[in-house]
Amino acid sequence: MNSVEKLAAFAELTEQYDIDAWASDDHRAYTRHRAHMAAVRRAAKELPRDDVKRIWDSMINRKMLSASPEYRQEYYWGSN
Repeated sequence: MNSVEKLAAFAELTEQYDIDAWASDDHRAYTRHRAHMAAVRRAAKELPRDDVKRIWDSMINRKMLSASPEYRQEYYWGSN
């Protein structure tokens, strides 16, 4: 897989991210969330950090549109 394909695959992974799953009372949803985040982190390791941050942070901004910028920053790539 070339770098353009890796970036596209990473962007697709981020779009599939369920932003609320980590707080679910359903253990299955929480388990899926952890597995998905592990896949995101594995994919990110193979890409330039600036690209990962740009793609991830853009997804956060779209999915958390009603949240304040300060709150969104807690979810940005590398903030935790």
